[in-house]
Amino acid sequence: MKRVFIAVEDTYARNALKLLIQHLFKQHQLRIDIHSLRPCSSKMTRILKASILDENIVAVIVLVDSETKKPVDVIKEIYSKHLMERDKSYVIALRPCIEEWPCTILGLKNCNTAPCSMGPARSINEYWVKEHGRGYRKRFLVDVFREMLKQVRIESVDKPSTLKEFIEILSSILVS
Repeated sequence: MKRVFIAVEDTYARNALKLLIQHLFKQHQLRIDIHSLRPCSSKMTRILKASILDENIVAVIVLVDSETKKPVDVIKEIYSKHLMERDKSYVIALRPCIEEWPCTILGLKNCNTAPCSMGPARSINEYWVKEHGRGYRKRFLVDVFREMLKQVRIESVDKPSTLKEFIEILSSILVS
C-alpha cells in the first residue's frame, strides 16, 4: 500500500486533514501518516529526511502557515533547511493558515487576510458564534472541517489554490 507522510505545524490540523482526506479519497487505498511538527526545528529536519529515505513512503508533503510572509519565501526556507531532496517532497505554504480552506469554502470573508487571527480565524469565529453560540477555538478545527464537508459538496466548489494543490498532489500519487 502506498504511504504518504504529511507534516503540518498545527496539532489540531491532523484530525481535520484526516477527515478531509477520507472524504475526498474514500474509495482509494492510501495510507496517510500525519504528524504535527514545528517548522524549522531540528526534529522536523530529522523526521523529514528519514521519511524521504524511507522507500515505503511515496511522498512527503509539508503544510506550513505563511501568515504574513510571502508563500514563496516560506517554501524556499522549508526546502533549504529540511528537504534537500525534491523528488518526492512537496511544500505548500498556506495563506495565511489552514483555516483559509474552510473559510473560503463556507463563503466567509477575509479568508486570505494575514495574520490568520485577523482574517480566516476571525471570520470563522463570527460564523461559529452565529451558528453555535460560542466562539471558535483552534480545537474546533476538525468540527469546522466536518461542517464544511456537510454543507458544501467540496468537489464542485471553487477551492483555495493551496487546497487544489494538496488535492492534486494526492490524486497524482493515487494514479501513479
